[in-house]
Amino acid sequence: MHRTKGVDLLAGGVVEITDRPDGVTVHLADHDPVDADVVIVGIGMVPDVAVAAASGATVDDGVIVDADQHTSIPGLYAIGDCCRVRNDDGTIRPRAEHWEAASADAARAAAAILGQPRPADQAPWFWSDRHGHHVEVVGDLRAGSPVVRGTFGEPPFAVLSLADGVVVGAASVDEPQTVRAARRLIDRRTPVSADELASGDLRKLARKKG
Repeated sequence: MHRTKGVDLLAGGVVEITDRPDGVTVHLADHDPVDADVVIVGIGMVPDVAVAAASGATVDDGVIVDADQHTSIPGLYAIGDCCRVRNDDGTIRPRAEHWEAASADAARAAAAILGQPRPADQAPWFWSDRHGHHVEVVGDLRAGSPVVRGTFGEPPFAVLSLADGVVVGAASVDEPQTVRAARRLIDRRTPVSADELASGDLRKLARKKG
């Protein structure tokens, strides 16, 4: 999509940026150097965990919390972009860095503090608009096998990831309804087949009980 709009994409590590009289030169690990007038560096966020660390809380590229947003210190909770949740099997999720995830964190922490049942988990979701197209992603696309709805690369279309008979992730371009239905399928772990995902009525499938 970017290439059709005249944007060149180079995937490679930046080794060095050197000044020129009229700009800079970007030296890449796997490509020839690129001369540029301006360089914009997007590296994400670095969590400020100084207060948590000074308090003795466990930190590792973020404040480590359990499913109730409870840190390793009794009575201390943490929510939002600075947090990483430790799963029941001991693995630690990456930081979500999204407003909806922060809102869900707050709801879990509040329920824990008040002694109420934990709200149901929802698959992580985010969206972006690019060149007049709407992109949405939900769940984990790194697991499972891809199933395409529509024609890949020709919007509107969607790709869903199927693992062990359940949807684990989905991405769409100009198909937000598909991602909305896929999120329900992920959250409910509804059994589905690849054929159903490719051409079935996802809204009807999403209403099924897992």
